[in-house]
Amino acid sequence: MAVKPLRPEEEWARGIIGRTLAVAVEQHDDNSENRMHDLWIRYTHAPPAAVEVTTAADRHSIKLQKLVTPRTPLIVDLLNSNWLVYLDPAVDGGNWRIDALPRFVAELEGAGQRRLDVEPDDVVGTWETRARDLGIAHVSQIGIASPGTIHVLVDQVPGRSAGFVGDTGDPIAAWVGEFLRDERPDVLVKLADSQAPERHAFVLVPGIGFTTAPFAVTELLLRADLPLPLVEPQLPDEVTHVWIVPMRDERRGCYWRPDGGWLMVLTPPAPVAG
Repeated sequence: MAVKPLRPEEEWARGIIGRTLAVAVEQHDDNSENRMHDLWIRYTHAPPAAVEVTTAADRHSIKLQKLVTPRTPLIVDLLNSNWLVYLDPAVDGGNWRIDALPRFVAELEGAGQRRLDVEPDDVVGTWETRARDLGIAHVSQIGIASPGTIHVLVDQVPGRSAGFVGDTGDPIAAWVGEFLRDERPDVLVKLADSQAPERHAFVLVPGIGFTTAPFAVTELLLRADLPLPLVEPQLPDEVTHVWIVPMRDERRGCYWRPDGGWLMVLTPPAPVAG
């Protein structure tokens, strides 16, 4: 069986760990068995440590954005202005009626409607309920142009695009253990199977709108000067060490170890957009 190469994000994680700890980091998962962890950290005077790389990605939003991007902006001769249309991420992309947007937005413009915000309790038969039938969450006019354009975007899930801004990195510590328990049980299984004394979970966090992490976490990881957490993470028993790294060029992430607390991690250029 051919050995599978590391994915770009796994190779990226391998480099970050090696530079941060000044150790050799090798591929372990070679596709020869099920439930193999991704990497080994090869210490000089200690047993190797197991590493599993995972991503806190909202795969539904990423899939929907990939569906929308090739089709936008829409140039519409019937329009005399530019518009932003945010589609509801709760709607399956196959049920969005993107082809019906030009006519609907042209009707809005002709009626002098410059903005709509769709709510669940909107009265049947209104502009808002018509918009909801097309999978729309928000519509707004943004400027005069002829012909006009419609820029189509996927709206963001509430709680991930705005919210509490912390003075410390404690929201990261509070989130990561819960994330591993609730969303990545496969990571825990692979690390437990390794039987290594050190078991590292390396968590990559995409940008706002493409991650399941709350805004309090993503906002911290966007800062040029990330404040480190002051509290320990409440990690599952299967995880002894944890890395939280944004998938963005030359940003700061952090690394926790039980014998040294939190350390700063500087990322190189990211392997994928986030």
